[in-house]
Amino acid sequence: RDAQASFFCFLSILFIIVNKICCHMDILLRRVYMNRQRLSNSTFVLTAMVVIEFIFIFYLETIATTSALTAKVFGLTTSQLSDPTVQLLFRNQGIYNLAIAIILLYALFISRHKKDIITIMLIFIIVVAVYGGYSSDWMIAVKQGILPLVALISLSIKCK
Repeated sequence: RDAQASFFCFLSILFIIVNKICCHMDILLRRVYMNRQRLSNSTFVLTAMVVIEFIFIFYLETIATTSALTAKVFGLTTSQLSDPTVQLLFRNQGIYNLAIAIILLYALFISRHKKDIITIMLIFIIVVAVYGGYSSDWMIAVKQGILPLVALISLSIKCK
């Protein structure tokens, strides 16, 4: 009986927690929908794609550092990626990419100044991509700069 009572007590507490989470999610989703209306659909989607790109880069650089996919994307061998110094540098850079994604997510879903934040971040991404293309390989500018450039153009177009 004690085990049964403990189990029902656990289920009751779990129900209360899930209910609270659902209520907060409902409020958050309403806020997201209301905030999203202030951006054009194309700007929202393009900026969300930039977020996905930077989360993917974070994944490659921080989580899948020595994978074959990471080697292919960055044009390195898996043995080069196994070097502790390269892993440290990749993981550090991956955190920066995640920070960019988080700032853009904040702008998309929470901020009241979303256009300002998105504009600043997209310009920052484009400048860094151009510098990467200049200092290393011009394909970096293409791979990391085109989508943010298109999103920035979309953001500057006034739709009725």
